[in-house]
Amino acid sequence: MPTRKRHLPVSSAQPGMVLGYRAVAPEHGVLRLSLPAGHVLTADTIEQLIKHRCEYVCIEEEDERSDEERAAEALRHELRLAHIFSPAHFSDPAIDGLFHAVLAYRRS
Repeated sequence: MPTRKRHLPVSSAQPGMVLGYRAVAPEHGVLRLSLPAGHVLTADTIEQLIKHRCEYVCIEEEDERSDEERAAEALRHELRLAHIFSPAHFSDPAIDGLFHAVLAYRRS
């Protein structure tokens, strides 16, 4: 089954959830906590994330939506992105590159 990533407050995380991206907790420029993508959260690791003032984590979970629902959401994201960039001047290579980089990220 396909998976999807979503961000949620650490206070909403539950044991057994899987990190979609690395979670880090720097403090005064020093890395105090680092959990790799794929790490399965436990009550202890959630407590450590809260203790180190992490606010959000990215969770990877099964995507139970249909292909049509996923396609509709992707279209909504693309339309929203086009609206956000509507006043931009795509003749500027930096703007054009940024738009396409964000679009590629949203499609992944």
